[in-house]
Amino acid sequence: MAPIKTVFTALDRVAMNGDDEIPLVDGLSLVRPNDRLASGCWLHTVSKMDEADIKAASRFLICCYEEADDKGSWNAVQKRAYNLLRSGLMAFQVTKPIRTFGYMHHGSSGDDFGFESSQYVPTHIYYRPQMRPGRWARVNEFDDAMLAQMPVMITRVRAALAGPNVPYANALTFLQLGLESEQPYIAGLLWVTGLEAIFDSRGKDKFKKKLCDCQLSGTGASFKEHLLREFDQLIQKRG
Repeated sequence: MAPIKTVFTALDRVAMNGDDEIPLVDGLSLVRPNDRLASGCWLHTVSKMDEADIKAASRFLICCYEEADDKGSWNAVQKRAYNLLRSGLMAFQVTKPIRTFGYMHHGSSGDDFGFESSQYVPTHIYYRPQMRPGRWARVNEFDDAMLAQMPVMITRVRAALAGPNVPYANALTFLQLGLESEQPYIAGLLWVTGLEAIFDSRGKDKFKKKLCDCQLSGTGASFKEHLLREFDQLIQKRG
């Protein structure tokens, strides 16, 4: 039997309840952090503070795949798994931005070194910057209704990233880079650039109109109407 390879990353405040493992699509699932996946030495790769945060995360987003028999196609199989994990990660961010911890953990269950098939063996850790959501996203929970959308959303995001529509792929990449940026002005510039990749407005007035006319999923309102509601609520709270 070919070794089962895994790649996973930690997510914060997602699927706080529910089963220990929640299947999503094509070998991608959400699992609770456990001793098996958190085993191995992370010394010199992950700081003690980051390690504690990762092990305390609400879920690991994990992709499992079989190692290819043909060593020549191994890189293609690994790349497919990484792209699926990224598609899953960005599907969460499109639905509602969440905090991620940046590290991509790679490992194997049973391999050529004689480990038992049930034993998970960490191999390496790849680092990307953390994604940090804004204030609105932090105060709103990633609820069960959002979680139920994920299989379809992952499929859509995966198609956009791998498909021929370059503006859609660019918009998702700019969203990711903005969430990874620690500078709010740079993040805002990246997000506006991503929106413009789709709007193709070529001018601030048309951009403003297209943005205001956007329908917000699940609200039945345009972006402009939603902002006006938020503003009215804020005025009422301040009395």
